[in-house]
Amino acid sequence: MAVRSDDVDSARDRALVERFQAGDPTGFEDLYRRYYDRLYRFCLKRIDDPDDAEEVTQESFLRAFRALSTFGGERRFYPWLSVIAARLCIDNYRRQRPVEPAADVDPGVVDGGQQAVIDA
Repeated sequence: MAVRSDDVDSARDRALVERFQAGDPTGFEDLYRRYYDRLYRFCLKRIDDPDDAEEVTQESFLRAFRALSTFGGERRFYPWLSVIAARLCIDNYRRQRPVEPAADVDPGVVDGGQQAVIDA
């Protein structure tokens, strides 16, 4: 039976996570070097601005760093990291999207007006 390369990658990632959890910061540094470019491309596909994609990539690693002490060994590192990044990409989109007021609503004209609110 052949060993799949993603099984080897998963085992290598698990070893790096365990190294970090044991107090060796180079474990996270290795994960960062290993996945930075891949995660940046992931973010850039979702965010058209390279600077914003880089910022989201950095924030993703920062959040992963903060939460890695509680990361479970049964999980795979990159899929977990990419979920963090995807959520941050969505947050970035929401921040960047202009909010347009509804043109057809006049806040001063509501059935019953203020008196209806007071009576309620």
